[in-house]
Amino acid sequence: MLTVYRRHRTTCPMKTDRFARRGCTCALWFDGTVEGKYFRRALKTRSWERASQIVRSIENGEKRALAAPEPEIPNLSEAIRKFMADAEHGRKLSPATLKKYRVLLAQLESHAASRRIHKLADIDVDFTREFRASWSD
Repeated sequence: MLTVYRRHRTTCPMKTDRFARRGCTCALWFDGTVEGKYFRRALKTRSWERASQIVRSIENGEKRALAAPEPEIPNLSEAIRKFMADAEHGRKLSPATLKKYRVLLAQLESHAASRRIHKLADIDVDFTREFRASWSD
């Protein structure tokens, strides 16, 4: 059986009542056992009704309710584009460093294209060793 409760912020006026339904917007959690396994997790909602729905689906055996969503893995060219955008604008690297990154990532992209690798998930240790061995600089 799973129990829904609130984990209050230290500044919350209702912090003494774990089961407060009104007058509080603190995060909802659940704890308890399902099929002999103990769980205690955040429900990532502040709505008591939504929390009850999630707990019911977990108790009914829906594994998707407990599983974290699969992260979307970008393709190689998109990952390179995002990395360079972060390097230029987010980290504000020097122009010399950015030039070195551009050269290295262009070589990486061409090496990946010659090996027919387009997804970031397809890059493994063997691929990186081959890439490093192919450097002529």
